[in-house]
Amino acid sequence: MPRSADAPDHHNRESNAFSQEERELAVLGLAIALGTAHVVCTESAARSRLQAAVEPTYRRNARAAFLHAAARFLCQARVVLDPGVDMDDWRDPAAGLSQLDTAQAVACPQAAIAINEQAVLVEAMNVLAREAAALATRASGPMAAVIRSVQACVEAAASQLREAELLARSADADED
Repeated sequence: MPRSADAPDHHNRESNAFSQEERELAVLGLAIALGTAHVVCTESAARSRLQAAVEPTYRRNARAAFLHAAARFLCQARVVLDPGVDMDDWRDPAAGLSQLDTAQAVACPQAAIAINEQAVLVEAMNVLAREAAALATRASGPMAAVIRSVQACVEAAASQLREAELLARSADADED
């Protein structure tokens, strides 16, 4: 039975203090969110590369590069957060897609990323960066440094995604 907050030996915790279990769950949640974001961003980068392979322009190539960089930053965040990650995971899973034949790329019906999808991904990265910052303030010792490093990687990925979105918006404006 849980102790009453009135019990003399019960320590009232500050509202921002985490128990060990809460901290582990928060880090696990962050790891899951990073993994999901990495998969989504990698798929977006691969589609963008395919589009650039089919119709190469400076804008498409730059956009693909920004999306690829965002995916790499998210991969780096995963490696920093989880020392047990297989180092082979560091290799970019989408890199092989750039070797695809152009005919295969033309057959890909969803080569372009919708701007709305990308905007949602940017917002998700911003939320993830804020959550990492909040977790870093509540973590202590080496874990705080790890979480701050993850936050920096997520912020860098968000920056790359914003640049890719700006390129996509400017390309659409030029077509109008």
